[in-house]
Amino acid sequence: MNMNTRKMIHAKVPVKHGKVVSEGDYAIDGVPGTGARVGLSFLDPGGAATGCLLPTGNVVDEIILDEGGKVSVTIVDAGNSTAFFDSGDLGLKGTELPSEFDRDERIRTRLEAIRKRVAELMGIPFNPSIPKVAFVASPQDYRTVNEKEVKAGEIDFTARAMAMGKMHKVFPITGGIPAAIAAVIPGSVIHKVIGEQEPLPKRRFNIGHPSGILDVEVESRQDGKKIYIIQCTIGRTARKIMEGRVFISKGVYASKPE
Repeated sequence: MNMNTRKMIHAKVPVKHGKVVSEGDYAIDGVPGTGARVGLSFLDPGGAATGCLLPTGNVVDEIILDEGGKVSVTIVDAGNSTAFFDSGDLGLKGTELPSEFDRDERIRTRLEAIRKRVAELMGIPFNPSIPKVAFVASPQDYRTVNEKEVKAGEIDFTARAMAMGKMHKVFPITGGIPAAIAAVIPGSVIHKVIGEQEPLPKRRFNIGHPSGILDVEVESRQDGKKIYIIQCTIGRTARKIMEGRVFISKGVYASKPE
């Protein structure tokens, strides 16, 4: 795919009598309140930064750590370029919350080292934000940052994303997109975590994150052993936040320029 290919987002906005509907019961964990669901479909999302869905050409790459040991990662370039690894590779549970995780300077340093190596493998500049790394684990019970209980049966896998050297309190949609894509690619880190299910034309994944659950739907097609991602859809809300009028004196229109 050409890196200059324009990516498109298709928004499905609810309307009634020709007007946008903003009230509804759709809730996004980590965002207060509810609203009408707006479906955002990212069409042909692969190759946002490098032109390739799998920028290294591999489903799984091995990263050797300086202090010893290795980590297997699946790097997906869609939404935000993100590398996913199994939480167990670094002795993590997969249910850590920001308050406990961000105090562990040693593990944060190791994740930064992984991020740097991922950037080298992708051939992109390394900066504080991109590429991102996230660790995943199989479904398990845990409590969110707001003490809400998430049951293992409600999710397909847990995920924790790093942003600017700290754990993200939610799971960003630009991280949910590559995560859902990785989940349908046979042999990927996430595909193994969820049990290596057979690819389906359309799958919906519930991702357990520190603030709750993020749902992402991915539509794909398989040609031989290769998977093509048609689109990823995620729910958002849109609300009216302001309405007003501006009054201008008639004298403004009546005055003539000198």
